[in-house]
Amino acid sequence: MRATARDVLQAYRWREPVHQVVFDVVLNIPTDLAELVRSQLPARLTRRGFPDVDIDDFFKPHQLSKGEAERLMRELRDQRSEVYTERRRS
Repeated sequence: MRATARDVLQAYRWREPVHQVVFDVVLNIPTDLAELVRSQLPARLTRRGFPDVDIDDFFKPHQLSKGEAERLMRELRDQRSEVYTERRRS
């Protein structure tokens, strides 16, 4: 899933700087184990200038299948690129 996220969203233009930092940090933690990511994330975000990020929502269980998650990532990327393209035309 991380490889898919990296491939699909690497060029995505995040609206909020904290979202970009969370994305970058999570992809640079060398494990998929949620417990290790959760334990390392706060310190890594602090070092990147975001000490007060509430990470609890990131680790809540969800019911998405792998396919649904991938579809949503692509939809996010495509919607954002459409908005960016429209703004450049204006």
